[in-house]
Amino acid sequence: MKVIQSKTIQPEVKTLLFYATKKVDSEYRLYIECPERMLYGYFIEENIVGCIGIAKIDQKQCELKPYCRIPSLS
Repeated sequence: MKVIQSKTIQPEVKTLLFYATKKVDSEYRLYIECPERMLYGYFIEENIVGCIGIAKIDQKQCELKPYCRIPSLS
């Protein structure tokens, strides 16, 4: 698992996020601009196959954002 921090959204990441939300660009921007959010990608070899977001709510809580994966891996 790797942190995704690119200022520009990669096509593969955009496709994955689209499975979880139709507001892909605005959601991705939140992960990049907000220090309370982290986006992680799951990779098989060099190919991203899934991602999950984590948002800090307060000092003791965080929220897992929608997990998305390539549908062909189900």
